[in-house]
Amino acid sequence: MTPRKDSLNIEKTRPFVIVTGENEEGRFMLRSLLELWGFEVAETADGPASVAVAANHSPDLILMDVTLPFDESLKTVSFIRTHVRNGNVPFVVVSGFSAQEMKDAAVSHGATEFLVKPLDFDGLPDYLTHVIEHSAH
Repeated sequence: MTPRKDSLNIEKTRPFVIVTGENEEGRFMLRSLLELWGFEVAETADGPASVAVAANHSPDLILMDVTLPFDESLKTVSFIRTHVRNGNVPFVVVSGFSAQEMKDAAVSHGATEFLVKPLDFDGLPDYLTHVIEHSAH
């Protein structure tokens, strides 16, 4: 991974991930694990906060834990894709719901990947690194 600069022109070599979702405990767990695995993490609770962080920084990946209403969460993905300068950042949508319609909806709104809970935490760091390295942004 090549070093990048943030808004303060500080070179960064750790992948920067935005973890977003309404569930505070879930965000805390994901953030803690990602930091343990060497990722730099920003945590947001809702769509507007995710948009603001994505617009002001250059995330390498957005990990979005969606809850109902599912469509509202996916509107954030669409908005970032179309209105944010670095909107081609990879999105990994995580949900406890595995219906094919939900996966299709996530992808049609711009999600790069769709994961169903419970997550495989043993394989997650390598998986996310793979998504980052193989997504153009």
